[in-house]
Amino acid sequence: MKIHNSILFKDAATMVIIGLLAAFVNTSQGATVTVNINGDSFSPSKITINVGDTVVWSGLDNAHNVTGTTSQDLDQFCGPSLSSFGTESSCSQTFMTAGAFPYECTIHASCCGMTGLVTVVAAAPTPTVAITSPESAAIFAAPASISISASASVSSGTVTNVAFFGETNNVTTLLGAAKGAPFTVTATNLATGSYALTAVATAAGISATSTVVNITVVTPVAVSNSAPGIAGGQFSFEYTANPGLTYVVESSSNLFKWLPIGTNVASNSPVIFTDSSGLGAQRFYQVVRLPNP
Repeated sequence: MKIHNSILFKDAATMVIIGLLAAFVNTSQGATVTVNINGDSFSPSKITINVGDTVVWSGLDNAHNVTGTTSQDLDQFCGPSLSSFGTESSCSQTFMTAGAFPYECTIHASCCGMTGLVTVVAAAPTPTVAITSPESAAIFAAPASISISASASVSSGTVTNVAFFGETNNVTTLLGAAKGAPFTVTATNLATGSYALTAVATAAGISATSTVVNITVVTPVAVSNSAPGIAGGQFSFEYTANPGLTYVVESSSNLFKWLPIGTNVASNSPVIFTDSSGLGAQRFYQVVRLPNP
């Protein structure tokens, strides 16, 4: 019996695209905006904020008040009574409802035009994004070309960009970006090393980043076989492999037509292959490393 070794080697365009553009919005706590009182005027007199933000009016000095101009708006502001401020120089209000809320200092509105407007808008929702391929801990042969895919959505509106990033040796590189579904890119010619992949989805100017997917690119070892052995009516041999890469064992009776008889992802090296199809006929074997998925 003879054993024939060969390796099917393809440039593995294995790469993961990680989208990252960072504009994080903290929705757990709103922003605070200050309106200063300069003389008998509010500065700025008109502001636009998001739902959940807080406005602070500073410089009251027991001489001004901050009161809604309609009955339904009174609760949105500090109130009409100077005495309610005591010696406080400021008051604040958190706005939890979208809308336009006019207000005034009732003491100086008529004489001095001391009025203001708070416009409250609903903040844009934050998108969600996750890398769906490759899987974490995936291993590829160098030089690798890898297709990287992500799922991304937003509760209202449209995800307009998913950028893919890869970090290796503390250097982050933009691998590519997709403007619409399917959110997929191909990273090419990746060298040996460990890569941390991320994707960053953006919708209406709000961005979110996926959890990290770690992959490894390895230098493929040459496939070599050990001397064959026969025991218990079975033929076996060992071959060298990279753990995590996929190999197929093929057999032939004439060295022309090859048929696959076993495929596996190597978990160690060497790999033991056993052919239990029986003995008695001349058969040749070859081990082929499959290209990156």
